[in-house]
Amino acid sequence: NQLRSFGTKRKSRNVLRPNNSSSEICSLVVNIKDTTTLSDLEKLANKFEEKFGATPLQIAIHRDEGWIDESGQKHINHHAHIMLMGLDSEGYSIKRKIKTRHFREMQDWASEILQMERGKSVRETKRKRLNTYEYKEAMKFRNATERELKKELKKLQKELLKQLNLLMI
Repeated sequence: NQLRSFGTKRKSRNVLRPNNSSSEICSLVVNIKDTTTLSDLEKLANKFEEKFGATPLQIAIHRDEGWIDESGQKHINHHAHIMLMGLDSEGYSIKRKIKTRHFREMQDWASEILQMERGKSVRETKRKRLNTYEYKEAMKFRNATERELKKELKKLQKELLKQLNLLMI
């Protein structure tokens, strides 16, 4: 509350007005391994505090979300949520400190601290990043196409077996 009050006073020139709540909390979502520990994530959260002055507030590990594929195989989306104070020790929003280049650095930190393989940079791959909705639509289309192709393959396999049986008679 002390930090929040300072930020409220600073932003509003000592006239008390509610601070914009969207700048008070920052949330990070990090993909993790099934073996990642809370201690590993605390190291990552501390790196954000060191770099941006964002005090870690809470870390939650999610190991209960995922999906079941068509063959009944369960796929767990291991990830963690790290909640940070959105204001630094001087009451300034940390969002204004974070530039595009920092996102690459953040991915490097996560890879190093959590001992995970770092993905290839979009600069290297030239791939277009899809937002959540675009990705879900693309996956729906891919899965529907895959189902249709599998049906067609089964149909062609049956037809081929029929032809082979006719040849063997």
